[in-house]
Amino acid sequence: MDAQARAQLPGVPEPVQRAMMTLWSEAVVETRRDAEARFVEREQALVARELDVHHQLAEARSADAVVREERSRATTDLAHAAAALEQERQHALALQGSLSEAVRSLRDAQVTIEALRRAGEEALRRYRTDLERTTAGEQRWLTEVDRAREETKAALHDAKRARAELAKERQQRLKLDAQHTAAKREFRQKTVALEKELKARARRQVATARSPQPSADSSKRRRKQVR
Repeated sequence: MDAQARAQLPGVPEPVQRAMMTLWSEAVVETRRDAEARFVEREQALVARELDVHHQLAEARSADAVVREERSRATTDLAHAAAALEQERQHALALQGSLSEAVRSLRDAQVTIEALRRAGEEALRRYRTDLERTTAGEQRWLTEVDRAREETKAALHDAKRARAELAKERQQRLKLDAQHTAAKREFRQKTVALEKELKARARRQVATARSPQPSADSSKRRRKQVR
């Protein structure tokens, strides 16, 4: 292990090599940890946004139920008023039928008719007021529904963008892992090549040291032969 570390970076002390490898590993781990933390935060924000959208939809449904209840109540009041008006109209007709029996009854009938007319107008006014209130409530509900729909669209768009960003971060993290693996592979290959070169150089030096040196006479003979 120590010999391999010294062979990896010749000329660099072993403690420096260990420190460099430790710093490099810590940097890679810290980068991966930051990417995972950002991924978790984005997922939590997306879940919170979806819960908010569901809550807004529930409020819109509650408002719709209230509007429907008010409309039903107004319809019931209108039916009661119409029934009362019909009943009083029938009574007025009966009084008019008895006009021949007494003038005093006619006056009473006229007073009764006037009261009924006023009651009818009051009932009609209440009906119109209830109808206007119901219409306004429906308009508010439609406005709330439109707003909830727009907010839902915006939330879905934000969620889509957040998912795209998360996918991009995953790709970057995978790219960093691939680069880290490639760098380690290249470092090992260079180390092996350097070890082979050092061993070959050592063999050549040993072979050179063991080979016999030529004498002066043999050198002169070789020069004469060459001439």
